[in-house]
Order: sequence, then structure tokens, then C-alpha cells
Amino acid sequence: GESTLLHAHNMPYIAVSLGAADFANDVAGKPEVRGKTVNGQVSYSRGAFAHVARADAGVPFTNITIELLRPQGEPRNLFQKVVDAPLNCPSDSCNQPAGSPGTEMKIKPLFATDDVLVTSFAFPAKETYSEPGTQRARLLVVGEDSELQAQIDDRTASLASGEVLWVEAGKKLTILISGESKVTHFFVLRFKDHSATP
Repeated sequence: GESTLLHAHNMPYIAVSLGAADFANDVAGKPEVRGKTVNGQVSYSRGAFAHVARADAGVPFTNITIELLRPQGEPRNLFQKVVDAPLNCPSDSCNQPAGSPGTEMKIKPLFATDDVLVTSFAFPAKETYSEPGTQRARLLVVGEDSELQAQIDDRTASLASGEVLWVEAGKKLTILISGESKVTHFFVLRFKDHSATP
């Protein structure tokens, strides 16, 4: 039943839905429209608007919104249709099983812009994932009803649903899943290293 204040999104942003939602989206200067999301849905907007979001359908509207610092160029769908454009998913990267045989772990690159690659992870209980090679700076977002431990070098952080963790470029990230029966969902946003660009 609550709503946000009128606020502006001047830059592009990525949103991750925590739980399903049905809400009113009142963009300044336009007719109000209904919005619906499913749990774990990732969406992208170019920004350049102001709006009020209102949870008036009797369910909470919870998401993590990551506003980006610069224009993103043309977004490209990979595994999932995030923006109104065709899918561009190489067959060998659409659905990558990982870990020991028979596990449910899946890694799905969802979409990319000139600066960001967004990947979805779904891990069964008692799995471990270590990132390969040297990685760019990235943001870890923990999905609904999920918890995990993120190990970076010699420190470990326990994270739960809706929490985020920034990981600097070059740091090694290991994810430890300790849940007994559920699948743990999280998302990783990898950012281009602008310091390496002339």
C-alpha cells in the first residue's frame, strides 16, 4: 500500500526483483501504467525520467536498483529477453551446468551493455563456486530466499536475500552455499575496467 517519493532516474539502471510484484508506475508527464515482475527478474532502463512506484495490489514491491554511472550504449540480450531486442545467446553459453555431475547449478549470462555483463546463478545446497581467472570489478546481488557466504581473499561475508557486495577488480571471489534443501540464487554484474581504456 505504500509508494516511493517522486524521484528521477537520470542515468541507466538495472533492477533485480526480489519476489513477484504487481505495482503502479506513474511516470511524470505520462499516463500511469501497471507493472508486473516475477521473482528474480532482471530489467534494464535507459533512465531519463522521473516517477512514483506504488505497491497498491496488496503485495510488497521489493527490488534492488543499481544506477549506472555512464551511458551504456545498445543493450544486448543473451540468455534472457531483458530488453526489447532479439536473443543473442551462443549455444555453448546459454545453459552451463557446473560442479559435480547431477547438480542443479546453472550459470546464465542474461544480458550485456558496453560496460556491464549481468549473469544469473542458481546453486543447489552445499556447492562451492570459484570464479575462473582474473575478474573485472563486480557487484554481487543475493536473490530472494537465498543466503550464501562470499569469500574474498582472506575475509568472508555472510549475505542474505537482497544484500549486495562490491568486489574490486582482480580480487578472487569464492561463493559457498550452505543451505540444506533449497536452491540459492544470486546475480553478478561485471563492470568494464575504464582505467585500462585510453
